[in-house]
Amino acid sequence: MKEYKKELIICIVALATTGWIIWFFNRSLQSEKEFKEIDLYSIVVPHPVCIFQINRPIQFKEFAGLKQVTKNPIPEIFTTLLSHQSKEQVSLITFHPEGVLFYTASSIKQRKEMLKNSIQTYFTSYTPQTYEKYGIEFIFYPDIENRFWGYFISEGLLVAGYNRKLLEAVAEQYRNKQNIIPEYIDSTRLTISKTSPANLLLNGELLEVSFYQKQDTISIPENYWIGCDLSGNEQNNSISTLFSYSFVPEHRIDTFAFCFTKEIEKFISPLKIEYQLQKEEDGYFYTGSTNPS
Repeated sequence: MKEYKKELIICIVALATTGWIIWFFNRSLQSEKEFKEIDLYSIVVPHPVCIFQINRPIQFKEFAGLKQVTKNPIPEIFTTLLSHQSKEQVSLITFHPEGVLFYTASSIKQRKEMLKNSIQTYFTSYTPQTYEKYGIEFIFYPDIENRFWGYFISEGLLVAGYNRKLLEAVAEQYRNKQNIIPEYIDSTRLTISKTSPANLLLNGELLEVSFYQKQDTISIPENYWIGCDLSGNEQNNSISTLFSYSFVPEHRIDTFAFCFTKEIEKFISPLKIEYQLQKEEDGYFYTGSTNPS
């Protein structure tokens, strides 16, 4: 009888241990799943002029010439963060009149490595300032030119940038679950290819300046965006997209392509872009290169 009870106790303990292991494993998987399912587009603050999506962080340095409309380069700390991300991690860099923001989702392990290898290494000489708002802790480091670079982390989400108001706006939107993606951005991102190293979503209103300089009068519809696929290396950056007939009349395609190229040159590279147009069933396929062969 004692032997029977002993075996029964051992069996119960074994089952309980197995159950705990399975629960812990499933919980870990669920935690990983939750951070991967964060839709970064849902927390982009309103009215960006451009969205840069990085699908392969390891190749981000190939696009070091990327510029903002105001000619300010992407902060170096952003490239440092991307260099310590896993191959499959997707990140966004959004451009606003007030500044540039970086968004990514990460696991606990990735976040610890990012903090240790990127942020803490980059700001070795500074002590961060912290404060809390919307139930989220914000961390800011003093940087050159009397600027402060800050970030916040919440449930696997990391958002960073130099503009405090933009960061707080993202945090408020995220905390209040105001995750409504504008239809014009949502539809545009469906046109890009995630197999490309990176993508560029460009507000069509930016092209109006180029049209004006060319003394043309093509009217840009409100909230019209263009989705582009980017690839490249140290010698050459290339971009491709489709100009739909529904927006660009066939007899105006050359003017549109010219103005589009001039605006894209501000983002992709300081080098001049040569482009080609190929007629397709739905429109003209645009391919531009900074070093055409």
